[in-house]
Amino acid sequence: AGFLTMVLAYFGVRLPDTVCEVFLMIGDTASPLSMLVIGSSLAAIPVSKVFRGWRTYAFSGIRLLVVPAIVYTLFSLFIENPVILGVVVLVSAMPCAATTVMFAQQYDCHEDYAAKHVFITTLLSIITIPIIGFLLYL
Repeated sequence: AGFLTMVLAYFGVRLPDTVCEVFLMIGDTASPLSMLVIGSSLAAIPVSKVFRGWRTYAFSGIRLLVVPAIVYTLFSLFIENPVILGVVVLVSAMPCAATTVMFAQQYDCHEDYAAKHVFITTLLSIITIPIIGFLLYL
């Protein structure tokens, strides 16, 4: 599909609006469906186990704080524009992608662990993203 899209774009082929609208509607269902998959995975885990485990919090700290600090340090050497640098750093500070749960489910590999990480990093990112945004523009 990606290759076909590049070929169509290269040759300037424009699909009818109806076809484009159908593809957009299908694409718009991706986020809600991924949330359903994560929710169903989390529902299988007892609440006490979701918040337990030091590895989850260590991973979250690295993912949400250490990685953006490293990205800032490295990319500030190459990017002079503070807005572009801020966007790059904030993107690196985002929580785990919901697709990790879907991949874990697809390959039958620790789906509950992936769902737990997505949930905890998303929850903690409510605190860490504003902090990183504030630190970027001091």
